[in-house]
Amino acid sequence: MWSFEENSEQDKRMFRKRTAEQRACFLASVTSLVYTVNLDGCGQEEFVNFYSILLSLFDKYYPEWDITVNSADPPYVTAAVKSMLRQKNKLMRLGHIEKAAAVAIKIGAANKHYNNVELSRPDAFTNATNL
Repeated sequence: MWSFEENSEQDKRMFRKRTAEQRACFLASVTSLVYTVNLDGCGQEEFVNFYSILLSLFDKYYPEWDITVNSADPPYVTAAVKSMLRQKNKLMRLGHIEKAAAVAIKIGAANKHYNNVELSRPDAFTNATNL
């Protein structure tokens, strides 16, 4: 088990949680978006206006979350994994065991992906102490 160290560094990371429902709502909003271009205006200004509209839609459907990752956390714990761990713990406390098990499978898949990436690096085989 990983222990929390007194001298551990905390790193705040921004995370956007993405679900299929959010994606569907975002795509529906983008496809029904009507934007009129001012032909007399500057092209750069029109791009900035259009970009700000798209960015506001993105922020509406995918809000940013602050996730704090400690140096005491294992290396595979990213902001996405930490968010899933919190979700799993919340589901466990509420008694939704089946849903928590499904989230645990996703966490295991993320851990497996991290290990595959780390072990596929050439320096992993040459430096056995870091492995």
